[in-house]
Amino acid sequence: MKTMPAAHACATDEIRVMLLPLPERDLLVPASAVAEIISADAVKSRDSMPDWLLGDLLWRGHRVPAITFSPLPKGHFSGRVHARVIVCFMPGEQPHFPFLALYSLGMPRLARSTPEGLEACTAQHPFALGALRLGEHAAWLPDFAAIEQALLDLNNAHATH
Repeated sequence: MKTMPAAHACATDEIRVMLLPLPERDLLVPASAVAEIISADAVKSRDSMPDWLLGDLLWRGHRVPAITFSPLPKGHFSGRVHARVIVCFMPGEQPHFPFLALYSLGMPRLARSTPEGLEACTAQHPFALGALRLGEHAAWLPDFAAIEQALLDLNNAHATH
């Protein structure tokens, strides 16, 4: 029986991720969660939103909430030449929001790592499972369940008013 060379075995353990540039700290999203990358100009603001919610975009017949990990002044997310929103599939069996758009200052960068190449670092954010370091890049790892719960809470609060 032939064994696989060590270099080949490591390649199968690689994790493909997208690093989304943000002012404070990048955002690290599994590449398999990314559905599409589009201009931030597609996002339409809502009235009376928390600073983390940029608005919504209509994408392939779905209303997709767009959020940011680094709050921006109202209306400053659109009109930026390089600003993007990354439409992601929401994990879980039946999420209330099948898609979520994450704001990025520019085009995300594809990166590869092994699980051993990602190290935890100290930093907290209400929508992050934690922070990881991938080489020289420190990045938030999104907590999609926390984001979904915040969106549900916001929708419920608006429904009662």
